[in-house]
Amino acid sequence: MANGRLKQHVSFWSLIALGASVTLLNLNLPIIRNAHCYAKAARGLLLTHFDVAAIVGNDAWTSGKPILFSLLAAPLVSVSDSNSGMIVASALGTLFYLWMAWSALERLNMRCGISHALLPIELAFVAFNPLVVYQFWSAYPDSLFAGFALMAFVLTDIIATSPERDTRWHILALAAAILLALHTKLYGAILAFICPLYMALHWRAWIEEGRRVRSKIAMLLAVLAAIGLLLIAVKLRIYPWLRLDSGAGVEGFKMGLTDPDRDISGAFVMMAFALLLNAQFSLLSVVRRATWTSLDLPPLLFVLIYLGGLVVFPGTDKNMRYFLPAFPFMAAALAAGFQQIRHKRMMLAAFAICGAPLIAIFNMRTAGRMALPLLARAARHYPTFDPLLDNLRLPAQMAAKQHIDLINEHVPDGRMLYWISDYNGTSTFGAAHDLGVKPTIIVRYVMRPTQIPPSAEGAFVVHYTGNSFSALSSPRPGGTSFEKIADGLSRIRTSIR
Repeated sequence: MANGRLKQHVSFWSLIALGASVTLLNLNLPIIRNAHCYAKAARGLLLTHFDVAAIVGNDAWTSGKPILFSLLAAPLVSVSDSNSGMIVASALGTLFYLWMAWSALERLNMRCGISHALLPIELAFVAFNPLVVYQFWSAYPDSLFAGFALMAFVLTDIIATSPERDTRWHILALAAAILLALHTKLYGAILAFICPLYMALHWRAWIEEGRRVRSKIAMLLAVLAAIGLLLIAVKLRIYPWLRLDSGAGVEGFKMGLTDPDRDISGAFVMMAFALLLNAQFSLLSVVRRATWTSLDLPPLLFVLIYLGGLVVFPGTDKNMRYFLPAFPFMAAALAAGFQQIRHKRMMLAAFAICGAPLIAIFNMRTAGRMALPLLARAARHYPTFDPLLDNLRLPAQMAAKQHIDLINEHVPDGRMLYWISDYNGTSTFGAAHDLGVKPTIIVRYVMRPTQIPPSAEGAFVVHYTGNSFSALSSPRPGGTSFEKIADGLSRIRTSIR
């Protein structure tokens, strides 16, 4: 037993060490896209001395995103910069996710009759893949959210399957987990539906074997009522810490629920691609019947309802990271089938041999550069391939780093650089120096080329989309022209009037 526990610790901390190493390697790569929204909110919290109400009510700071991830990252941003601070925050969130995945696997193994000796292998099935390793340095909150979702599962399972215990503290902890998930991503609201349903499936044991049944039921009802009232307050704009705005994905989710023509095939394609990319040779376990029959009804419903809610959301067909809470359930099912496979070592060797280069290609610059021609060729021949890799953004971040290096090379110290960007409004404003632009370059932020004044003679201009930099040929009609001096970088000619 002690030897098995040691193997679990070795597996867990080896995966953490892998993620931490990759994080340190990529700490100077610029964050991109929605990571800027969370980074700007963190900067706003610091500037307002953590006046959360002032920040969450202003889309210029949050772009409508929930505030918790930015709130947790703000202290890290204060001691470094928004780029490095957000990356380290995502690393801590992923550590929390793997801890909760370990706890969830212990519960699932106990329920499904899977040997605890397989837990180190299950942890590898969860985390030894390019997507989860990328979460360490993504500067996104998805792994933190997944950790809260798995915490809610673990607490719900303890409450539901241990009626003889006094689990009132667990009920309060469950409420906290749901609220924290909700303040990380609004999709956490689905947990307020799944968790009570999970417990309702165990009602007979509660009645027959339960201890303090009335007080526990009263607490559960009070918790659910409080969460319901909170959501009503958010809808009425009474509660300032959350907003049901389009930036948080609410409009897309409602459209997916109500649009009769919504095509959900892309979401299923993304699920299949995530399985293939992240589980690869471990999928050989599906040939065994136990893979399909291992999960009891409550855990199976928990993960199916979670995924079913995602299917209607239009963003699911571009976002593998939404599936992170489902990975431990997948790993448990695969492990159940793995127990019945004869050539276990061969399968594990193939899984490791395939997983290592995939992790390197999408998380390490040298391997990523070597694979870029192959990935580009695949994207040309298979147009659907590029969107499938939308969550693995090392190529885009390497390109952004290259363009920032060009800015530092071509713009002399003390000169003006106009930073044109309207990504999610002003989410990239204030980001240039944190992304690596030399502090000796004076940066002015505008949303459109027409906002550059005629007096900006001799200034430089760069257009940032939130994902990449591009050169401008004519930012303003009627006389302003540019002389391109590098990809993604232009200088205003001295003929400006």
